[in-house]
Amino acid sequence: MVTPREIRHLAPLAPTARNPYESILLGMCFLSGLAFMVGCIPTPNSIATYLPPLQRIIWGLMLFAGGGMALLGSYMQRTSLNGARIEQTGVLSIGFGCFIYGIAVLCFAGDQATFPGLMTCGVGVASFIRYRQLHKALKQAEAILDELEAHVATMRPRAGD
Repeated sequence: MVTPREIRHLAPLAPTARNPYESILLGMCFLSGLAFMVGCIPTPNSIATYLPPLQRIIWGLMLFAGGGMALLGSYMQRTSLNGARIEQTGVLSIGFGCFIYGIAVLCFAGDQATFPGLMTCGVGVASFIRYRQLHKALKQAEAILDELEAHVATMRPRAGD
């Protein structure tokens, strides 16, 4: 039987959905991706100048789509578990994009790019951690909902209803 205490464990999905640091970072990913998508030319000596145009477009698409999906999902979480699923997909895209891009920065841009490369990898790692948090929360929420559905299915109507 599900207790009210267990149902309260669903609540952490909503407060983490509007973390200002996460929202700002996702917004920055979205805007950066948008800039790459509309063809903003990278500044000289940026790592983007070392990448072929197709790789820049893929990087921009991952940031744009991932940032947009993660932002949308984080705001939808208050009303639906689907919001958490959408955010989860978005942060996974950002995680892969940032990690791969960060590795490229570390490999190709030289010593002066060590800190930016590590920062970009750090955003990727943080995105994977957020993915895992959402995965655990969704599994827990779905288990509780399954138990509630099973409990409701076994309830018998009262006499006279």
